[in-house]
Amino acid sequence: EADLLPAPENLSVSSIASAYGFGYSFNFTAVEYAESYLIYYSLSDDPSTASSLASGQFPPVGYSYSRADSYGDTNYYFWVRAYDGEDYGQWSTSISAVLQ
Repeated sequence: EADLLPAPENLSVSSIASAYGFGYSFNFTAVEYAESYLIYYSLSDDPSTASSLASGQFPPVGYSYSRADSYGDTNYYFWVRAYDGEDYGQWSTSISAVLQ
């Protein structure tokens, strides 16, 4: 059985505005052999409660939403995992951020 990819490090999130509404850009250190990444979020600091939010090939991974779907200044926790085409890697350390 192949070893899982290591966890991406230095996860951070910043809010961005675009012509399509609002969104977030997730930055982290790339993982060798990763084909893509998946961002997760939860209201609690527990990956077992996390739902997937966004996926993308290379950092940063962006997620956009319209103002109608705003998060209402709620504190969320985020994680990122790398994907090698077959398996998801280790969970990153969580970060928390208040989403508008």
